[in-house]
Amino acid sequence: MPIPTYFMINAMETGQFERTLIVAEERSFVEYVEGCTAPYDTNQLHAAVVELYCREGANIKYSTVQKAYVGDEQGKGGIYNFLTEMTQVETGSAITWKYPSMVLESDDSVGEFYSVALTNNYQQADTGTTMIHKGKNTKSRIISKGISAGHSRNCYRGLVQVKNPSARVMRVSRKIGKDQLFYFQQRGIDHERVLAAMIFRFCREIFNKLPDEFGAEVNQLIGIKLEGSVG
Repeated sequence: MPIPTYFMINAMETGQFERTLIVAEERSFVEYVEGCTAPYDTNQLHAAVVELYCREGANIKYSTVQKAYVGDEQGKGGIYNFLTEMTQVETGSAITWKYPSMVLESDDSVGEFYSVALTNNYQQADTGTTMIHKGKNTKSRIISKGISAGHSRNCYRGLVQVKNPSARVMRVSRKIGKDQLFYFQQRGIDHERVLAAMIFRFCREIFNKLPDEFGAEVNQLIGIKLEGSVG
C-alpha cells in the first residue's frame, strides 16, 4: 500500500517550503504518492526538496502530480514552483523549475525517471534530470516529455555523468499540424478531444508508471488544461 501525502497552498500570497526525506533499508520497498495544488489566482511560491536514499537491494517508487493556478491568458498571476524531486506529471504553476537528480553509487544500482510537463497560456517550464553513475554496472533511464500550448515555453536540460560512457540520447520535437486536426474535425470530433487523445498517446509510457490512484485524476487534469488552447 503506497504512502499518500497531499499539499495544498490554501492562502493567497503564501510560500510553502517542503522538505521530504525517505530512507529505504536493505531489501525493503516503499511507494510514495504525492499530490500538490494551489487554487488561488495571486502569486504563491512552492519550494520543495525531496531526498530518497536506497540501501542495498532496496526499491523506492516516488510519484507526484502537481496542479496549480497558472495565471490568466495574459500571463498575470500564478504560482512559482521550484522543486527537485521519479515519476512526475506537472500541469500547473506560472513558472516551474524542476531538476531531479540521482546518484547511482552502489554496483548494479538502477535509476529511472519519467516526467510529463504540460503548459498553456504564458506558462514557463524549465525542467531537467541528472544521472550520476559511480558504481559498476549501473543503469539509468530518463523519459521526459513536454507539451506546449498557447504562448507557453518548455525547456529541458539533462545531464548523464558516467565513466566509460555508453549513453544513448534521442531528442524529438513535433508540432501538431492543422491537417491532423482538420482530419478529425471532418468526422465530428472537436479540437480538445483530439488534442487530449494525442497527448495521452504521446505520454502513455509515462502515465502507465503512475499509481492507479492517479489514473482518473490525470485524465481530468489534461482535459482541464487543454480547455481553450485551440480554436
